[in-house]
Amino acid sequence: MSQAITEAIVLAGGLGTRLHSVISDKPKSMAVVRGRPFLEFLFDHWVSQGIQHFIVSTGYRGEAIRDHFGAQYKQATISFVHENEPRGTGGAVKLVLSSGCLFSDQALLFNGDTWFPADLRELNTVTVSEPVCMCVTDVSVNERYGSVLIGNSNNVVGFGLPTHGPSLINAGVYSLHAEGLMRYLLSMPDCFSLERDTLSNLVENFALTFSRQPAPFLDIGTPDDYLKAAAILPIK
Repeated sequence: MSQAITEAIVLAGGLGTRLHSVISDKPKSMAVVRGRPFLEFLFDHWVSQGIQHFIVSTGYRGEAIRDHFGAQYKQATISFVHENEPRGTGGAVKLVLSSGCLFSDQALLFNGDTWFPADLRELNTVTVSEPVCMCVTDVSVNERYGSVLIGNSNNVVGFGLPTHGPSLINAGVYSLHAEGLMRYLLSMPDCFSLERDTLSNLVENFALTFSRQPAPFLDIGTPDDYLKAAAILPIK
């Protein structure tokens, strides 16, 4: 049985190019929803789930995140690892794991521009036998995302597959076995995609497990989906 996860890596370095018309010069994770930065809603959920330390990977306008949150949010401490140039999601994770900011060998990873209020207790029950466990969820219509195929032994057997109807998708929340994952990342360049380059490799090696969870999913990466956030995010 896995140990309780109390640390989380937050990928918040995206440029938010498609959102410039509605959020101006803010990082995507700082887009304002009902008067609050989107990232505050994520922190609220994960603090309530038991996260005690956030490690925020920043890039474009990262100072806006640091200035707003500082070193603590509620009872959780915050560390920052800044990219001087874009590294992609994989490069960002590799930089964080190399930074010394993560104190335990197991951590949560989530995207700072995606809402998926997963149950951390469910992730905590997953046996840590593989480097990554991916949260997946069912959607009735899939217009933007590749679908996920799962096997009978708790492994993901297909990833990023084109599907337009009802499907299972990657929810952008993961639990990581840091030492095991780093073995896959050490040989990678500074800039690469976690999804395309690493997770697909894990699938080929039967080393990506999943936690199937029913929860509302929203990626605010487009103006239309950003405008949906006010109706989906919980009232404080």
